Amino acid sequence: MFFKSIEIVENLFLYICSFILFLLPHQNLEAQEQIEVLCQVIDKTSNEPIIYATILLKKNKLGVISDEDGNFRIPIRFKEQSDTLRISSIGYKTTEFALIRMSEAKVNVLMVAPKIESLQEVTLVSDKRKTLKLSARKIVKSALQKMPLNYPQEPFSYIAYYRDYQQLLDSAHYRSKKNGFDHKYINLNEGIIEVFDAGFGTNKLMDTSNQTALYDFKINQNFAIDSSLAVPYDNRDKKYLEGVIISPLGGNELNILNLTNAIRNFDRMSFSFVHVLNKDFLTNHTFNLVQVTYLDDISIYEINFRLSAHKSGTYMAEGTIFIAKNSFAIHKLTYNLYEKEMSNHLYGVSMEYIPYGEQYYLNYITFNNSFKLKLEDYFKIIDISYNFSNSYFRLSFNHTIDENTLEPWDKNFKIDYKNQRLKIIDVQRENNKELKITVPNMYIEDQDTFGKNIRIKLKNIRDINGEIVNEIPLLKVNQFREIFVQEVFPKNELGEDLIFVRKNVPLSHSKTNSVKRQSHYWINTPLKSTKKD
Repeated sequence: MFFKSIEIVENLFLYICSFILFLLPHQNLEAQEQIEVLCQVIDKTSNEPIIYATILLKKNKLGVISDEDGNFRIPIRFKEQSDTLRISSIGYKTTEFALIRMSEAKVNVLMVAPKIESLQEVTLVSDKRKTLKLSARKIVKSALQKMPLNYPQEPFSYIAYYRDYQQLLDSAHYRSKKNGFDHKYINLNEGIIEVFDAGFGTNKLMDTSNQTALYDFKINQNFAIDSSLAVPYDNRDKKYLEGVIISPLGGNELNILNLTNAIRNFDRMSFSFVHVLNKDFLTNHTFNLVQVTYLDDISIYEINFRLSAHKSGTYMAEGTIFIAKNSFAIHKLTYNLYEKEMSNHLYGVSMEYIPYGEQYYLNYITFNNSFKLKLEDYFKIIDISYNFSNSYFRLSFNHTIDENTLEPWDKNFKIDYKNQRLKIIDVQRENNKELKITVPNMYIEDQDTFGKNIRIKLKNIRDINGEIVNEIPLLKVNQFREIFVQEVFPKNELGEDLIFVRKNVPLSHSKTNSVKRQSHYWINTPLKSTKKD
């Protein structure tokens, strides 16, 4: 006769943290990607990749942005049209490259030289013709005051490559179970979107004139897919963010990204500690003018900033803001928040705007935060039975047991019957997922109530991936959301006869649209790493 019962004690320490830097994998050219010209933008001086450089096709007036490895793709049709790449980035000389000269059989390395000037005395001439010393704080203040002039107040739209994806962090034990797991891009969703914006004076999320249309959207099957990482945030049972509340308007990753665009939402709440950019940014930070740099022929102030000590509490923040000398337009803003002493990166955001005529439009925005996910497939006991005739327990597990962790028996196994400790005579692994634990013969008054009087505790028992039995691991994961603009349409009204993204549901639930020139744009999928981690 067998008696079956289960008692599993689950202790969970909910360490919830946020947000991280990119990881850099090895890269290779994939055979299926040969129909495109693959390129990498490199700093000519340091030989490091130039991140988020703007690549403009001069003839077709289309753009693409290099990724965090400096990589980008150009469809072969533009080479056949003898188009030219014009590469620009803040701090670098704008450089042109003929597509016709580029190889289709390898990654084309494009070298671009830096362009900066030594910081000299920076002055501002006032209306009264008095020359005033211009400090970093005064430059930022002027930029904030001029925001309504430098950004579009009338309706416009842009077409962009959108993607969101995840990265595993500090999780080798979990990755080792995934054959061919690419650690850099997990659950890579990507597509082409058109964003219709009624102007900077409107509420980005609430105004019905602000909408997004999907022209293409897919889960990239060439990268690892794990549905357990894609569950909604609940901050309770599965997916955790420390001190963060996702409102119903944050129902998909695109809306969360839009909420963090502090320039677009300059007069509304964005993220800590920028808060409302034109009201709180100056108060909450200290500023230092670093140098004058360039984008094309535009002189730009590069200003570093840090979160003020009296505002920081248990946090630390730093970043850089780039402001045009002539117009005081904000070209670029990067912001990183850490726990105190810079020990743990909580989140990071980078956004860039570039001029079209007299006003500035989004070029790209990228936001990343980390979350903790409670794995459902943790190492645990799934069944316990007792053989009354031969005095042994049989424990069944869901993972393969590491036999090397069974000893010493007297410390790793504790079995109590009616609060009396039983001696462990023998422990054997009978198959990969079962243990046989032999104990002395016992006098048992009532077999029907036996299970209620038994308590079994295991300590240090691990599976072959190193997970400890009955400990629910919280997997640390980075979530990235990114928009890279390919074409801007100033003074463009909301499109007619389009199906728009539902703002409170995942993008995968929205319908795509078929429009003219849809094939004109392309998905700039990152190069895939073959390195196994």
